[in-house]
Amino acid sequence: MKSGIIAGLIAGLIGGIVENIAFIIGVTLRIWEPYQGVISSTFLTTHLLFEIIITGIFGAIFGFLYAMYYDSTPGKGVLKGLLFGLILYLISNVRGAISLAGYGFITNAKVSLWLGIFTLTVYGLVLGYLYKPKK
Repeated sequence: MKSGIIAGLIAGLIGGIVENIAFIIGVTLRIWEPYQGVISSTFLTTHLLFEIIITGIFGAIFGFLYAMYYDSTPGKGVLKGLLFGLILYLISNVRGAISLAGYGFITNAKVSLWLGIFTLTVYGLVLGYLYKPKK
């Protein structure tokens, strides 16, 4: 389980970095509207760093779950991790976006879907690459 936590933490930190890049790209491309203001240096150094830390913490938690359910997750190696990441995307982001949209928060739903697909795809790929089960 320890190797799953460590692999999950690393994958989560990398996923958090990718999430921040996807956020900046989404704002730049105006994927969601309206966006208030310009991304300031204060925003980049506080909020984005906070997101990387939170994604790393949840990455460790999900890495533990990945290690627990490794044998029952279909696929092999990196593809097994990718599938796990996409399952997390369906559970967290897609389900959350549907709830947000149902209450009229369309912009928040778009942000959740946009950031989640990048974050959890990269998370799953890195987790699948790093995690090696004990035999």
